[in-house]
Amino acid sequence: MILLYCDDVSKRRVIHNYFRDKGVMIEAIPLNEFAVRSYACNASALLIVGDVPPGFSAFLCAEVPMISVSKYPVGDSMHFRDYESPELLDLLLSFSDSAECFEHNGVLKATPRGVAFLGYSLNLTPTERSILAFLVSCVGENVTFDEIGEVCLGDIHSKSATVSKHISSINKKAQCIGGRNMIVSPASRCYAINKYI
Repeated sequence: MILLYCDDVSKRRVIHNYFRDKGVMIEAIPLNEFAVRSYACNASALLIVGDVPPGFSAFLCAEVPMISVSKYPVGDSMHFRDYESPELLDLLLSFSDSAECFEHNGVLKATPRGVAFLGYSLNLTPTERSILAFLVSCVGENVTFDEIGEVCLGDIHSKSATVSKHISSINKKAQCIGGRNMIVSPASRCYAINKYI
């Protein structure tokens, strides 16, 4: 997971959505000692956009690589002028473990940069991408709600409605491209990749 600090609320939302849509798991946090120490154990990098608050010390993030997108670099951070630059995206993807590559029947392909279905961009959230990758890895098998919840949502007790919501969203996006459901339910409380896609 990448931590994000941005001094502009409206820009923070745009940046968060931009990288999330590219498959980078990103969490916006305040830049203070409590927040940094709380999240550092699960973070692979810290992305700082804009000016840091007074009193922030770079040594708080000594264990986490820092990336600065601002007029001046912070501490020993790597420095980028444009957060939409391909170089920065590649760097964040290299730090992030959320962009899994997979392929199915030549019609569904995922790289760290995105997912394509029938040659068209399939704009998935990180959770949807994770669910799809898991189902592709289990082709020919029926996968239960609980298995999807445990592997993709980190919770074996995830509500079935939550899993169904994500799968419905994947199917809706796939239907706009291919006209049929990408994921089917061949048995009660189970899902599988549609073998006819």
